[in-house]
Amino acid sequence: MRPFISRLCICLLAIGLTACASTGSTSQKGVSSNEITLSELPVDVTGKSAYQVVKEYKSHWLRKRGQSSINAEDAISVYLDTNQTRFGDAESLRELQAINVDAIEWLDSQRAQFRYGLDNTQGVILVHMKRGASK
Repeated sequence: MRPFISRLCICLLAIGLTACASTGSTSQKGVSSNEITLSELPVDVTGKSAYQVVKEYKSHWLRKRGQSSINAEDAISVYLDTNQTRFGDAESLRELQAINVDAIEWLDSQRAQFRYGLDNTQGVILVHMKRGASK
């Protein structure tokens, strides 16, 4: 009986370690679940807006989620890291040239409400602009 238990323990340990071990990079370079880093994208973004980049790589960021509050705006908000004020809704990303953007980050509802206030129930798209860049 003891050899069976020993083998079972070793087998379960091996399965556990395999499940926890990293399998290497399985996602595309530059594309993570919550951030798009433009310098790592495989395509040239010249002439594209930030909206086009988000739509191409993370289109689900542009869709509304969950239930809406009666008091809250029913749109995903866009904030710029340069001044930490609301820039607009998801459509406002069309005004930003992707070439001037360093990274675009998704903040889920909980993180968005903690950082920018309770009216951000749909989440926030945070745009990190390159230093010295204008829209």
